[in-house]
Amino acid sequence: MNLPRWASTASGHGHARYELTDLGHTLHAPLRALQVWAESHVEGVLDAQDRYDAAADAQTLAP
Repeated sequence: MNLPRWASTASGHGHARYELTDLGHTLHAPLRALQVWAESHVEGVLDAQDRYDAAADAQTLAP
């Protein structure tokens, strides 16, 4: 599966330019949806991460 593709440029200088294939462009909507979800749930995700870290610390530090 090729999502990005290499496109040569006339500029040379060892530069490469990449662009998305048609298949790669189909990722725009799902990735945008993931971004919207993450931004709207950031507090809950951070809280869950803090709870997990605290539990892991307690288990690690337990005698």
